[in-house]
Amino acid sequence: MKQILEVGPVKEIAASYDNFACLTFRNEIFTWNQDENQFTVLDHERNIQMNLEFKGLSCGKEFGHVIDQHGNLYGWGNNKHGELGTGDCFPRTKLAQVRIFTNDKHYLRCKAVFNGHSFAFGLFDDLQ
Repeated sequence: MKQILEVGPVKEIAASYDNFACLTFRNEIFTWNQDENQFTVLDHERNIQMNLEFKGLSCGKEFGHVIDQHGNLYGWGNNKHGELGTGDCFPRTKLAQVRIFTNDKHYLRCKAVFNGHSFAFGLFDDLQ
């Protein structure tokens, strides 16, 4: 028997070969992994406490990214090839903020993110 999951009103859906995610209007991020046949809700309580509003959801193979209302980029999941952009190869089970700086230490705001099989591509804007 298949399990039906009610997630509420959905704002965005993202999918890759075996990894799926949806973002609700309550800013919950639900993820499903086909290999493990399970779903996860990412950091919902923390997201509410921090008053984060998400947009720009994207999935790759066993990882994903989302952008908040301020242009901050967050990643989660497998990071075997450094695909999260966190500067290491450690997997994340919770949202991890990805910080991108210019050579003169200016923080860049993320406008859009696109994930492939084991890579991510972001469009950034300088905050100056």
